[in-house]
Amino acid sequence: MIDEPLSLATATARLTAPGQVFELEDRVVGDVAMTVWKNAPSSLRDILEMTRRYGEREFLVYGDERVTFEAHYRRVATLTHRLHDLGVRVGDRVAISARNLPDWVCAYWGIVTMGAIAVPLNAWWTADELRYGLADSGARVLFVDEERLERVRALFDELVDVERVIVLRSSGLDEPVADEHDRVRVVALDDLIGTVELDAEPIDASLDPDDDATIFYTSGTTGRPKGAVATHRNIVTNLMNLFFISQRSSLRFGEGPPDATRYPNANLLNIPLFHATGCLAVMVVNAAAGGRLVMMHHFDAGQALALIERERITAIGGVPTVVMQILDHPDFQRFDTSSVRLVSYGGAPAPP
Repeated sequence: MIDEPLSLATATARLTAPGQVFELEDRVVGDVAMTVWKNAPSSLRDILEMTRRYGEREFLVYGDERVTFEAHYRRVATLTHRLHDLGVRVGDRVAISARNLPDWVCAYWGIVTMGAIAVPLNAWWTADELRYGLADSGARVLFVDEERLERVRALFDELVDVERVIVLRSSGLDEPVADEHDRVRVVALDDLIGTVELDAEPIDASLDPDDDATIFYTSGTTGRPKGAVATHRNIVTNLMNLFFISQRSSLRFGEGPPDATRYPNANLLNIPLFHATGCLAVMVVNAAAGGRLVMMHHFDAGQALALIERERITAIGGVPTVVMQILDHPDFQRFDTSSVRLVSYGGAPAPP
């Protein structure tokens, strides 16, 4: 710590000076002149490659299931080839409708790494809402969990664009699912991927920073949900912004990085991955930073406290009510929450 913190302007100038990681430059993006991060990765594919440095460090935790960064990379790399074999190409839309699962994360990275466009759909949507989202996005392939599969089966005759349905956390599904629906073929993700090679690398794809990467749907409070498109540059810029803010704060107040040897970075994911916050602000950032992502089947304050203690969670977030439910839980004092360094929330006003 220092007696007098640096001003925002001084800290910003130091970090963005020529030759620094956060150096800025002016570019024309589309028809718009803007200032961009000069040294930013060019695409999400580059972010995935960056995660290899974390090797056998744990990336995803779901119950007793644990996935390392290296295992995740190889599975994603293999998936890109399988999707290509199914005819998926750069710019094709591929939807995901499932609860938070490790394979949701694998599907997302597989889609964006090969240059297709990931379309996360609200897992709570009704069949009619799913029909709309799939038709509006023009998705050719749909990843679902078994709960959503039952909801989608009734729509097979109406899904004009969807050719393949890939089921997460299932195996041994028949293909095709039924003779009368042989246009929409169903396969389990594990069966599709098959054996993951130890030297697996993603399929070659030429990606531009301004290629579309994702379509997230709004809540549709005044009508049908609207698809909000984000490019690779949009998502990588968000990542760089967050890293810059963290570095600037440390520089201003003379703080070193947190002691990761005592409590390695671990984020409790209680926000749906189909929401931009859960996917882009938590999952993607966590992957790039080498943090562990502890996933919940559904939010429960008591379970959250148990996971905080067991997994030594360092960061939690969500809407204010989620944070308050944790703090107000009758057994709060029984759990060790000393590892938590960051509590973030948004989307609604918070009590004092």
